Amino acid sequence: MNPYNTPQHTPYYSPGSSALQSSSNPSSSSGCTDISLASATAAPVASRVTQLFSPAIVEPTRKRNRTSLPQGTAEERELFRLSQLSDEELAQKDDAVILATIEFRLQSPCYGHYNKSIVRCVSNGKPVLCLRLDCKYNNPAHKPQLRPRLKLKDGTTNFLNTARSCDQQRGIGPSPLSPLPPYTEARHRALIAVHLSAHKRSFQSVEDPEYGKELRLVSQNRLLRTPSQETVRDDVERLYEGFAPRLTAYFECRNRWFHVLLDGWTSPIHTSNIGIVLVWEDGGQMYHSLLELVKLTERHTGAYLAERVAETLTRYRIAKWLFLINEDNAGNCDTTARNLSRHIPHFRGLADRLRCFLHCVQLSADMLLSFFNKQYKRKRGTPSAISASGTLASNVDSDPVEHDLQEILGDIETEVEALSRLIVDSGRIEHGDAAVKTIRQQAVLEMSRRGVTFTPAEAASAIKVLPKHAALAIKTRDNGHIRDTFERLVAQYPADRRYGEYRNLSPRNATRWGSDYRLLQSYHALRGAVDRLLALPLGLGNLKLTPVEEMLSHNLRDMLATGDVPLLMDVVPAYDLLQRDFHTMANDETLPGVCRVAAHAAYLMTRKYYNRLDECEAYFLAIVMCPDRKLEWFIDHGWDHEDVTQIRDIAIEHFFARFKVPVSQAEAGPTPPLAQTQSSGQYSHTGEGVSRWRIHQPRPPQTPSTDRTDFDNIKHYLSLPPHPLPPGLTVLQFWDSQLKVTPSLAAMGLAYTSAPASTAPVEREFSMGRTQINWNQESMSSQTFRAKMCVAAWSSAPWYDEDVATQIIADNSRPLRPSSSASA
Repeated sequence: MNPYNTPQHTPYYSPGSSALQSSSNPSSSSGCTDISLASATAAPVASRVTQLFSPAIVEPTRKRNRTSLPQGTAEERELFRLSQLSDEELAQKDDAVILATIEFRLQSPCYGHYNKSIVRCVSNGKPVLCLRLDCKYNNPAHKPQLRPRLKLKDGTTNFLNTARSCDQQRGIGPSPLSPLPPYTEARHRALIAVHLSAHKRSFQSVEDPEYGKELRLVSQNRLLRTPSQETVRDDVERLYEGFAPRLTAYFECRNRWFHVLLDGWTSPIHTSNIGIVLVWEDGGQMYHSLLELVKLTERHTGAYLAERVAETLTRYRIAKWLFLINEDNAGNCDTTARNLSRHIPHFRGLADRLRCFLHCVQLSADMLLSFFNKQYKRKRGTPSAISASGTLASNVDSDPVEHDLQEILGDIETEVEALSRLIVDSGRIEHGDAAVKTIRQQAVLEMSRRGVTFTPAEAASAIKVLPKHAALAIKTRDNGHIRDTFERLVAQYPADRRYGEYRNLSPRNATRWGSDYRLLQSYHALRGAVDRLLALPLGLGNLKLTPVEEMLSHNLRDMLATGDVPLLMDVVPAYDLLQRDFHTMANDETLPGVCRVAAHAAYLMTRKYYNRLDECEAYFLAIVMCPDRKLEWFIDHGWDHEDVTQIRDIAIEHFFARFKVPVSQAEAGPTPPLAQTQSSGQYSHTGEGVSRWRIHQPRPPQTPSTDRTDFDNIKHYLSLPPHPLPPGLTVLQFWDSQLKVTPSLAAMGLAYTSAPASTAPVEREFSMGRTQINWNQESMSSQTFRAKMCVAAWSSAPWYDEDVATQIIADNSRPLRPSSSASA
């Protein structure tokens, strides 16, 4: 039997082919294949070898975890669970529920062309659920299409092609025969420069021989010339310089506010930079793009950072449209905001400074997790704090908990040690450590006064929970024998769908608190395979959880569950929800003492930064400018009448000061009084994960006002009750549609509702920047690196145009010289 003729490996030849004949002559070479003389003379040896079986090893494809689904809403998790059911199980549900489970998994944009419905069929006596697609434009030439639910993964090519044909018949969309732009050397070079920048390719890749062969094969032009890596580098810098004026022209034409995200970063070429990312809205859509990567040459004080930021915005001539900035909670960020007002007069310092919501959540999570992590004393900038083996210097013999951790982890580096080694001089981490230490002591003291304490044994058990999970995740990833064994067990005992579609344990990341949740979630999802793995004689017995640690693991998983990242108008509700959750956890007598104290500490941390929102009224005005919330949201959630009145006065003041010329009181009409209402309804919190502590409160009905003096007036807007947004419209799309009707009011609505809640976009730019340079490209200059980063970001911005890029290259460079290889 052919050893390669297995389901995992398919030979290249047909077993019934006469091209190969086994030798029956005993005098022939043992095991050799006798190829007939006719076939030997008819084809070269190289072509005959390809007819033999391939000795290449082909392993089954390893699928990744679906780690994003468990962190979704409760409704999304339920839809995900239902989507995993068979047709026979799902057929018991209503058509609306079945259609919702199908639409939850549909990703292709082609489905937007169709009206979707469910068709129930029967095959071999079993129910079969099918998705029926009807053209929503009632095109008689576009016939309905039917596909079984379980075969929707087969692809959408047919759906997409018929939708495009329908669009073309109705005169919509590009023609399939639309001519391509003519080939020019400048256009070719512009595309190469943008491609290598946007997709993080090295400049040297254009000199690969295979790349040149590919281009000449496709173009059927032997004389096609490709630029050298030096030429591509220069072209990237030309595009960077050429598109900078177009960026200025775009914002001058737009003539509305934008926001700025700021964060410091050390690039792969070992230069300190501050990233400036612009955030704005246009056409009802959100955009963000890197403006500049500013090289820092002095000490990173707030005054110096503000000077460089103002200098960059002024150089681009867009400083007059700066509205809000968003930074993390490090101390020099406040100083930066204060000093920025000295350079940009209309900027109001801390009053226009947002705080990264995700960083605040990170600090709260760090506070909660501090009771489940060993706390080390970090020595800034002192390599002696870390031993030669890469671990923190500590007295293991005198600390039994540390001794147990070392036995659990072995030679695996702890997350705290990794954090200390990687970012030991990070100001942001030092800020977090100081805040955690202070509030941790306060939480322990306050909860002890309420009679909630925990013993040293409970504290020691809590500290071992995450290291045991993390060590098992690393073992099943890095140890070949353990990984193969675990994969076989997972195939035999698949994941519990309630926790997500996991196929391996998700590892921890020292700087991402969400990784702790995914680690615990994947552990519980694969509990069947994990228990059987730990029972095998693989030296993993010390990673098995005790009953107390098992209980802590379950509770910690629920306590770390969060929802989606909010927009600015969702920050205040999100803070309220977090405080309510942590407060409920701290008062939950079913939780262990260490969990309750940790929850109270997280509550104190959340309350600390929630109180600092008063420095910037944008958080509250963003809620006011949501047509479905307005001031009634604060009344419904129990805010004092004086606070609501103050928010109303601030909204009116900002409207007339920054968005509209003041009008007389007679023209504006009388100021309607604020209605005081009390919220009613029952509170309930049930479920698992974050819903375990969530409560829901209905809004009482409101009576509309009859004041209609001036439609483009904030007073008239506030006099009307909240109303739901039109179907299919977001807040941004609503205000964008009102620009021609109420321009001043719409401008205010767009300015506040488009403000970013976190600095995630600038962090994302930095993450991409780490892949712009390979390990052997660190000699790249800071100018080239900056140009490559900006061109990559600008290539997807509204001011980018391929024809303009072509013209920039044509006007600022000479044609390529013929190469000797091309001439040959």
